[in-house]
Amino acid sequence: MNRKKLSLRRPTAIIGAAILGLAASVALSSPASAHHPIVSGEGGCIVNGQWEVNWTVVNSEDDLEGKVVQVQPGPVGDIVDDAVLPKSGEGELTGKQTLPGSDRTAKLKVKVKWKRDGNVITQWADGEAHPRKGCAQKPTAAFQSECDGTVVVTLDNTKGEGDVNLKVSATGFEETHTVPAGQTKGGIVVPAGAGEIKVTRGQRVIATDTWKNPGNCGVPEDKVTSTCEELIYTLINPADGREVTVTLTPNKGEPQTITAKPGETVEARFPGSEGLEVVPSVGDVKGDPFTWEPEDCATPAPTTPPPPGGGGGGPELPVTGVAAGGIAGGALLLLAIGAVLFFVARRRRTTFTA
Repeated sequence: MNRKKLSLRRPTAIIGAAILGLAASVALSSPASAHHPIVSGEGGCIVNGQWEVNWTVVNSEDDLEGKVVQVQPGPVGDIVDDAVLPKSGEGELTGKQTLPGSDRTAKLKVKVKWKRDGNVITQWADGEAHPRKGCAQKPTAAFQSECDGTVVVTLDNTKGEGDVNLKVSATGFEETHTVPAGQTKGGIVVPAGAGEIKVTRGQRVIATDTWKNPGNCGVPEDKVTSTCEELIYTLINPADGREVTVTLTPNKGEPQTITAKPGETVEARFPGSEGLEVVPSVGDVKGDPFTWEPEDCATPAPTTPPPPGGGGGGPELPVTGVAAGGIAGGALLLLAIGAVLFFVARRRRTTFTA
């Protein structure tokens, strides 16, 4: 008896048909697998200790709008709850997010829903972004020569991505400063005569400089004058000087502030009074006080007023008053003595008459 050989063609065909039918049914019954938001972000450079991400959300469907259900973390620009997500090719949702330089990863999660053929389809999508690489600039240094021979150094790390340690050194001078990302450090004063100044980061030299005459180094002068009526402060700025502002604070009255540009002379005046003191100051630096000390201001002695009724050219009037009374009394006394002598003399003559 000859048995027929088993053929695998029929079972294989049946299994293949079943697989294709199952795939087709899955495809027809699961349209939601195609619906999803597309979230992407582009990070920028770290500038002043911060960086930005430009987010974009696009619809996967070109025939159906979606609606944003939820955004994590929080709303970003147009990417907010209840925002309409346009059809693919007809628009997009965008937003800008700012992060500190210490955060090197940004994430955005968006949930969108669609309504198709009476069915509600929802889908989440995540996006991630990082700071742009290769755009951080190296720290720099700036130098400002002053008229007194010093040099003021400013360290700049405003476009750096991390903190840096920078050393400022010269002959007899050395300081190391930590400058955070996105910041500057100024006011580093290198003494006069220190020679070449170097700013280094580790073994690498960032910048060098030496003192140079900045010009406009004329020294302003001031003088104080006391008149009988007021105290006058005069500020004289030479033509090769720099603009200077002086605040004058009296112990009596209101302060005054004067500014002299190169080549200018300006004054401040205060009413003179006993004990007046004025303190000059430039910025936070105060000078020695000066006082109101006028000279030759004694009050003149009073003069005898002219007699009433005319000038000094006419005849003098008789002297009256106490002096005149004394003279009159003396005259009467003399008259009385004469009368006594007269009567005594008469009696003597009568005695000797026969």
